[in-house]
Amino acid sequence: MLVDLAQHILETVAPEMHDIPWSNVKAMMTTEYCPATEIQRMEQELWTLTLKGDDIEAYNNRFHELVLMCPEGRLLASKY
Repeated sequence: MLVDLAQHILETVAPEMHDIPWSNVKAMMTTEYCPATEIQRMEQELWTLTLKGDDIEAYNNRFHELVLMCPEGRLLASKY
């Protein structure tokens, strides 16, 4: 999902956009494609994520997806 979005942006932007630092591009993409309400929803899901049954692999995969998508998730992941 995010990889496809990044590829689409790279294919459609003007050549001078390639000189912008990654931190600025990331901020622009977050502002454009990740509304604050969506980020809050994902952060809430991260904090309340629970194991369902014995599907540890699904839990682990979702945890890592949320950590990558949530700005504060990196702080949480560094603790574990």
